[in-house]
Amino acid sequence: VLRRSPPLLSAACAPCAGPPPHLCRLGVVLGNLGRYDEALGAHFAALSIRESALGQENQDVATSWEHIAVSYLYKGSADCAKLGIPFARKALRLRKKGFGAASTKVGHLMGHLGTMYGKVGRYLDSMACFGTSLPVLESLLGESHPSYALVMYDLGTLLRRLGRYRDALRMFAKAHAIYYRAMGPGNPLTQEMAMAVQEEIPRARAA
Repeated sequence: VLRRSPPLLSAACAPCAGPPPHLCRLGVVLGNLGRYDEALGAHFAALSIRESALGQENQDVATSWEHIAVSYLYKGSADCAKLGIPFARKALRLRKKGFGAASTKVGHLMGHLGTMYGKVGRYLDSMACFGTSLPVLESLLGESHPSYALVMYDLGTLLRRLGRYRDALRMFAKAHAIYYRAMGPGNPLTQEMAMAVQEEIPRARAA
């Protein structure tokens, strides 16, 4: 399960600020259109300017690293996720330094990193990331927040990959219930989660 139209400019991914915001915003727009190679070009161009102007210990640089990591993630393949992991880890280091480990920025990034690790088969690392992300987001955003539901949904995907179908169904069902209440039945991600629940029911019954 992978969200097909990820909202890259959202609470789950840092907004654009600092120089050059036009390149950063262009990358976000292209990513939201599914044009990930072009989005990566814009984000790498922004990163080069930011690193030259601001150095590598700046939060705007971390924003570019995060956008690059998420763009690689949503390209969908394990090879692309592997490329995104180093950027996510660098962004995570700076987010922890700047905002603390118990922050929404760290919670969201840990969720992204957990998904990347799962896609490349690093399942223990993936579970550890989700185990950090979900409590942080629940504490800061509440268990009715859609961003919390999205990370729970991605954890369900990992559990399904591991053959833990009953646990996966539980995650999918909880994520869907939250997203349904927050975003409504017509939202594409609400519908995708509902489909994941229906697909998982027979697997869970047979487990």
